[in-house]
Amino acid sequence: MHDVNPDPRLRPTLECPGIQVFAPVHPDRPFAHISPAVPVAVCVCRCGAHATAHGAEAVAALVAKWTAHQPECPGRAVRPCEHCGEPTRCRSTGLSGWPAHAECYAVWADRPVEQRRRAHQIDRIKARELQRRKAARLHEQLTRQGYAPDVIQLIITGGWSSEQEPAA
Repeated sequence: MHDVNPDPRLRPTLECPGIQVFAPVHPDRPFAHISPAVPVAVCVCRCGAHATAHGAEAVAALVAKWTAHQPECPGRAVRPCEHCGEPTRCRSTGLSGWPAHAECYAVWADRPVEQRRRAHQIDRIKARELQRRKAARLHEQLTRQGYAPDVIQLIITGGWSSEQEPAA
C-alpha cells in the first residue's frame, strides 16, 4: 500500500485551524474505484496543538481526541452561555453551535414543546420587527433622495426591480 497525501492547500493551519480527514473509496460500494491509499488525518488547533495520523484506527483515535479536546481547548474564546449567561468555552450540541454548557443545553432541549414553540415564535416576531425597522430606514433614505412615494412602495415591497421601469 502506498500513502496518498490529501491536498496540501486544504490542510489546516494556525491561521485556519481544523481537522482534515482523507479516506479512500471503500470497496463495499459497487463499481467504486478501489484505492490502495491509507486514510490520513491532520489536525491543527487554535491553541497550537497539532497531530497527524495514518491508518484507519489511528485516524479514528485522532478524530475522537480532537472531538474531546475542542470543548476544553484553552485557545477557544470564553463566551457567555446562551442559556445561563455564565462564561464557557463549550458549544451547544445542536446545529447552532452557540456557546452553551452541556447541562444548560440538555435542560433547554427537554423543555415542553409548547415552551419551545413560544420561544421560536418570539424569535420570529423579533425578526419581523427588525425587517420593519430596516424597511422604515430604507423608506426614509429613498424619501430624502427624492423618489416618488409609489416607487418607494414598489422598492420596499419588492414589487419592482432595477430592470423594470416604474409605471408613469
